[in-house]
Amino acid sequence: MRMIMVCPQDRRRCFLIAHEYRDKMAVPATLPHRTVRDLLAEIGPPSGKGRHEEKGSARVYKGHLPSMFDQPSKTIRAGAHGHGPVGGSNTVLLDTRDVRYFTVLEMARLQGFPKDYIFDPVWRHAIKV
Repeated sequence: MRMIMVCPQDRRRCFLIAHEYRDKMAVPATLPHRTVRDLLAEIGPPSGKGRHEEKGSARVYKGHLPSMFDQPSKTIRAGAHGHGPVGGSNTVLLDTRDVRYFTVLEMARLQGFPKDYIFDPVWRHAIKV
């Protein structure tokens, strides 16, 4: 049984698929895009429990745009060393127009980690997984 997971993250990926049979291989079906809003609706607002706590105060810088609610998220970056030249440094623009960092739980689910995955209790270590 194969498990297909659709992660709501906009990241280029390359899949190499091979098989040993001489028959033609069926092309996998195209799956619908999931959005940040879809994921956050499943998880609910930050509760302060189970690695679902808000961290720091995020803001927008020139060339530093957050992920948008109704699109797949930008690539989640490991670590906490500045925003870099691209991406939103793990931030999201809320409907209120406020910007906040994704919680560890949200970052994990955006990348397809299983719901029961246990992260290091230190935030800096948890986002480097």
